[in-house]
Amino acid sequence: MDLGNTVQFNSLKWVKEELRLLLKEVQRQFELFLESGDDTEKLDDVSAQMSQVRGTLSLVEVYGAALLSEEIEALTAAIRDGNVSNKEDANEAFLRAVLQLNDYLDGIAAGKPDTPIRLMPLLNDLRAVRKAPLLSENMLFLPNLDSVSAGGAEGGTGDSALAAKKLRPQYQFGLLNWFRESDVSGGLRRMLAVLEKLRGTSQEDKSARLWWIGSGLVEALSNESVDSSVAVKSLMGQVDRQIKSLADQGEAEFAQQLPVDTVKNLLYYIAQSETSEGRISEIKAAFRLEELMPSQDEGGSISGPNEELLQAVSEAIKDDMHQAKDILDLHGPSKNLDALAELPPVMRKIGDTMGMLGLGGIRERVVDLAAVLEAEFAEQDAKEVSLMDAAQACLLRKTRWMRW
Repeated sequence: MDLGNTVQFNSLKWVKEELRLLLKEVQRQFELFLESGDDTEKLDDVSAQMSQVRGTLSLVEVYGAALLSEEIEALTAAIRDGNVSNKEDANEAFLRAVLQLNDYLDGIAAGKPDTPIRLMPLLNDLRAVRKAPLLSENMLFLPNLDSVSAGGAEGGTGDSALAAKKLRPQYQFGLLNWFRESDVSGGLRRMLAVLEKLRGTSQEDKSARLWWIGSGLVEALSNESVDSSVAVKSLMGQVDRQIKSLADQGEAEFAQQLPVDTVKNLLYYIAQSETSEGRISEIKAAFRLEELMPSQDEGGSISGPNEELLQAVSEAIKDDMHQAKDILDLHGPSKNLDALAELPPVMRKIGDTMGMLGLGGIRERVVDLAAVLEAEFAEQDAKEVSLMDAAQACLLRKTRWMRW
């Protein structure tokens, strides 16, 4: 056990029993909410208790668990306000997250490191059910999409927009069979066949690449090397919307507007697969996915970001910090609040990335500043002192990151 783990272990042991009882009460209160027929007032106690859990974990600097607690708290609010994509999925994700938070704390108490990146699949599920961006969209996973050709232009055999219009009902039928578990294997086979046909008709490399990567994830689902999680279901639903966009726009326009985040997230879950055969293996090799994933210790557990990953993230986060500084420069003495309103999302993105790297203290300060600025924008009264704090924070984080 290294020094950092020892500090976390010693801090956690004083509050572990209190946290266990709090989480047990959270689970009990949430089950009462489910039994009550969705009496959302019962969720107020759940929110208060999760806020206490998050505060305690931040105090003892177990930041991975604190980040998970924050996402559980956000999901509680989304369920209460009706801002979830599917109630059953949201309820299941909530209960699963509370149980896994307990397990995660048990692991730290047993000497395992607090490694937030281990929680990314679960965090993505919690975000997916409340329709928030997935974490893998903007942090710690930075594949070079333009470096790989998927056979567009040279191999395209027809009008892909017309093919999309004809094939989309088949994809949707397969998607529903998979979602409802009425015919999982048949549904996935139908989805795979559609994506292969779309790739075969593609004239543009970007669109061919999307269908190729999408078919890789379907293959991983078929051989059960990737779980049918809420986040993965959301992604395959996004693929359906891309088929519609292709049918509506035509391939030339579609390829120019294709969402990079969707492609990155598909690749992230393919990278989770342990299969080394077929198109999954080809996609992993083409995009060098294994180099982009966290390293593992001798026991096979994720131990943290590897050197190549940290180098890639370092460059990306410096770009984000430059963007934040540029926004502050645009504000200047002119009090251009429209320009400054773009700052909180950038700060949250930086903060989340820091959190996944285990730099929880820095993340909390950045996210807190973003919340202050958002509150002031809502009042149309951004105060100069807060702007100076934001500027100093961005410069400080940049300096610390460069040294880290």
